[in-house]
Amino acid sequence: MQKYLIFDKINRFSLFCLVQFQNCAIFAAMKTIRFTELYFDDAQRLAQYLAARDGEEIEMINGSSEFFPMPPKTKTLPDMVNAFKVGRYEIAYISSKGGEQKYRNRNLHRVMIGEVIEETRRMHGVTLEQLEERTGIKARNLESIECGKYDVSIDILGNIGEALGCHLEFVED
Repeated sequence: MQKYLIFDKINRFSLFCLVQFQNCAIFAAMKTIRFTELYFDDAQRLAQYLAARDGEEIEMINGSSEFFPMPPKTKTLPDMVNAFKVGRYEIAYISSKGGEQKYRNRNLHRVMIGEVIEETRRMHGVTLEQLEERTGIKARNLESIECGKYDVSIDILGNIGEALGCHLEFVED
């Protein structure tokens, strides 16, 4: 398996979470999960992360944008998009040039945070339904958060952490 620079700064606990997530994600094995990034390099970084995590190859594809999520704020998708395909994941991108910093790596961060939430929930032996009762967030929305498909506010992350007996903090690499 080829290693990428992005993994050089992830600590051992994070690597364990990533491997464990792969082993537990059987429920979604049949679905194609699609992301839309604004920029090629962000889409490529997410594809490399998923490929290294899952041991999959990266393919370039071109296809209809019909089933890809809309990009953030005032951006639209053309009828056809270029995308990376990594196993069951497809990551479309709009532009080959970088741009606004506030939209950079948004899906990569969502996937990584979602993996940590799922791993923490499983380590505590909590089901999605139990977490729904504790947080008031529907189980299907919690599942979307764990898959990295949902933009989560700090308030929601705090509520999920509290329900799992955890707290939020930034840890230096």
